Amino acid sequence: MNATEPTNRVEPVIGYEPAFHKGKEVIFIRFEYERELNTRIRKLVGVHWSQTEKAWYVADNPHYRQLFGLVAPLTGKAVMVQIH
Repeated sequence: MNATEPTNRVEPVIGYEPAFHKGKEVIFIRFEYERELNTRIRKLVGVHWSQTEKAWYVADNPHYRQLFGLVAPLTGKAVMVQIH
């Protein structure tokens, strides 16, 4: 196959789920198993595997929320601004 031919490869669907796990705020990373994607996820700093949830997870922090395109939760003064 040359570079101009279209590929039939479908991009995997990855879900990001903020949750509590082991008493901490985390973001679960869920996807159907794909070897290449699993290898890429393992390279994230601070990533862990949850055997009970059968999913990878990282700490819920601004860095990962921005990386995964998640909206930051309202806290502190941001909450007060939203009160009408």
